[in-house]
Amino acid sequence: NNNRAGYNGIYEQRLVHFKLCPTDSCSSCENGADYVVDMATFVNAYTESKLSAQEYNCERVRESCYCQDNNNNNNNNGYSCEYYCYMNAGLDYCINNYNNNNNNNNNNNNNN
Repeated sequence: NNNRAGYNGIYEQRLVHFKLCPTDSCSSCENGADYVVDMATFVNAYTESKLSAQEYNCERVRESCYCQDNNNNNNNNGYSCEYYCYMNAGLDYCINNYNNNNNNNNNNNNNN
């Protein structure tokens, strides 16, 4: 094959081999499924899955974070309250997502 010329029998394959195992058997996974996929497909799926999980976690903490005063109004420092909720949950990446979304919304409002 001309595509392999100059590689002395070695050619580049952009494939990822991975195995999915039940969560209770990570150290010895005999019944897991083996997969081989194109690297770009794997990276896209992994990144999308990670971002979706992070977004879900941030939303879950934000919705369960009690940042209201006794009159059912947002307290005067709701951002600070959410910040501490995210930090207590170990989700510091939510703070960056929150800041980025607010900056994008402010830029969109200024353009109107």
